[in-house]
Amino acid sequence: MSNKTMDRKVLLGCSLGLVSLACVAFSAQVFASFDGIRVAYGKALTPDVEATDLRLAARWHIKDFEKGYNGDWERRLMLEAVYTHWHSTISGSANKSARGADDIHGFFITPIFRLEDTRSSSVKPYIEAGLGIGGISDEEFRRKNREYPLRKSSRFQFEVKVGGGFVFGEQQQMELGIQWVHYSNANVASPNYSFDAIQLEGAYRF
Repeated sequence: MSNKTMDRKVLLGCSLGLVSLACVAFSAQVFASFDGIRVAYGKALTPDVEATDLRLAARWHIKDFEKGYNGDWERRLMLEAVYTHWHSTISGSANKSARGADDIHGFFITPIFRLEDTRSSSVKPYIEAGLGIGGISDEEFRRKNREYPLRKSSRFQFEVKVGGGFVFGEQQQMELGIQWVHYSNANVASPNYSFDAIQLEGAYRF
């Protein structure tokens, strides 16, 4: 079986899995409620890659856990449906790889574990982390000063997200934070060059 055939099957399986998870998230309204929309934008941290990363997400509130021992931090499980866009900003005159896409689109389903401080009634700090699965539109991304592109080797990818910030507004409906995002295939295929970015994220909560 060729690598392309295998990747198509992996991507198809991943897509079916995402659809199944999305159906569960949308149908289980008794257990999940829509939380809000999130927009993040930043720069790639991966060596030899000059790119921006736009991340759009719709978030659902899945579950609250019991508060910690001191009762100050709320612990929540959230779920995000994510679209991400990597855009190469290497100029036409730059020395760049002959192969590789200048734009890659990705779709992910990412569970998020969140801690939010409840001591303040005006501005509340939060921290959160997530691990999701999904697929990207191309396996190779343009690199600068390199003969070969950044090779992902599989359209199936994991998304890792770690960040924090502040909740504010009259009804605690706004958020502003910073986050690191990481994409790789966890060595499902080789080579497994990662794509990393640092982003500023804003959110509006309903």
